[in-house]
Amino acid sequence: MPDYVDLKCRAFACRIGGNGTGGRHREGYNGVWSLTPTGQTDSIFVPEYAGLNLEHYFDGWHSGGREIFFEPRVAPMEVELPDGRSVLLRQAATPFWGAESKSRFTLHEPNRIQLDFETIPSREVFNGGTMGVFWASYMNGPSDNAIYFTGQDGAGNLGVQRHSSPKHGDASSVRGTGDSLSLHISPEQRDKLFSSVTPVRWSRPYYWARWRDTAYLCVFSTPNTLRFAMSPSGGGPGNPAWDYQILVPGYRVRQTYSLTVHLVVDTWQGEAWIHRTAAQLLAG
Repeated sequence: MPDYVDLKCRAFACRIGGNGTGGRHREGYNGVWSLTPTGQTDSIFVPEYAGLNLEHYFDGWHSGGREIFFEPRVAPMEVELPDGRSVLLRQAATPFWGAESKSRFTLHEPNRIQLDFETIPSREVFNGGTMGVFWASYMNGPSDNAIYFTGQDGAGNLGVQRHSSPKHGDASSVRGTGDSLSLHISPEQRDKLFSSVTPVRWSRPYYWARWRDTAYLCVFSTPNTLRFAMSPSGGGPGNPAWDYQILVPGYRVRQTYSLTVHLVVDTWQGEAWIHRTAAQLLAG
């Protein structure tokens, strides 16, 4: 099977692959290796890294070397081609966390990638009984490093919120308005993006940003606890990471847990277009 697959729609061309290497892309990053808007020559993602990259399984407590902290990026991942518009990344149960996963990326005209993710945990290893799964998108030098979403600030004021973490691992994760879940964070894990939360909250399950004159919109659907996250320097100086995660308290082994992400990338058409597009996707 190939290490990657190239796909194209009206709004962009993209390359989707597993943890292999190709061109400038480094080994150990999966998902959308590159995404180049029509009329542009640069990818919106850092060329060496990726977007919608399955980054971590976590619980806030267990530490370890790269083989544990970045286990989804280190463990073997198979690339399959179910049809001409989809790429399936399949990973067997990982050595430490014991999580099996399938990530199906489907290209939809005119401007959307749909990621359908499923994972099945096989052992009771997550501290406190809460399983965390984290994805990262390493952005290629946007002029504004922030993500935007509808929600409330720390004082409870409602409206569009702009979130930019002051530094990597500080006030990084954004909880939903009804999210009261807390993790028992070990000293070794205190500087991780999933360990630190901001008082700002989201109220609708999507966020957006701008890359040059291009809109970047992520719309989420999951029965699990959803959090956004960002780092101002996750992809290196000037290259933020626009991330997301799910948490599953009381998870059970041999059960399936899921998340769907719609990534819409198109010419910037204003916030009204953002909200209208998100509402259509959430309505199914």
